[in-house]
Amino acid sequence: MALALPLSMAFALAAVWLKDAAPPETAEPPHLLEMLQANSGMLLLVLLLCFYRSAVSRMPVPGLLGLRRRRWRSDVLCGIAVGLAILVPTLLLSHLNTQFLFEVGFPAEPQQAITWLSDPDVSLSPRLAIVIHSLLFAPLQEEILYRGILLALALRSGRSARAVLLVALLFALAHLNLSVVLPLFFFGLVAAVLLLMRGGLAAPLAMHVTFNLANLLLLSLPASS
Repeated sequence: MALALPLSMAFALAAVWLKDAAPPETAEPPHLLEMLQANSGMLLLVLLLCFYRSAVSRMPVPGLLGLRRRRWRSDVLCGIAVGLAILVPTLLLSHLNTQFLFEVGFPAEPQQAITWLSDPDVSLSPRLAIVIHSLLFAPLQEEILYRGILLALALRSGRSARAVLLVALLFALAHLNLSVVLPLFFFGLVAAVLLLMRGGLAAPLAMHVTFNLANLLLLSLPASS
């Protein structure tokens, strides 16, 4: 029962994000102002949920999220290192995920943001919107919600392994794209373990931003002939 509200919020946020940011084929890339408005609203919902959990648990928000003033620099450096280290494994898992879907006859659709960034006709404003979303809003929203709140709640069951697996699976499925379930599940596992090892959100946040930045840089490379 303790997980009912946060889990409902997680799926609601994922559904809203999908509706606004990645609708089907007729979708047009978001402009910068539209993206800022949509993501600001979702970030506010996540923060409201955070304050709700803080009030229920009678714990200050920084303590609830595991944010600490000490060691934050080493946490950030650790997160950067891990974000770079998992890049190759996640790319391999993404390839395996796509191959499996192909073998079972299921079309593997790339994430809408990747499609837009790969389209030379997409203008500067939508590209900026996608970059800002990937490097700012997505890491904040997802790390606070999945690792800062849901994982903390799941860990209260006393079964750490099951809690980590459950939240990682939820994180992967909430993106509502079968072609990225396996790499995102792995990403969620690493982020959860990093949170448990470092004791705060600084390391998973740094990992998330680094990972997204590395992928954006890879997408910007010219395709080989």
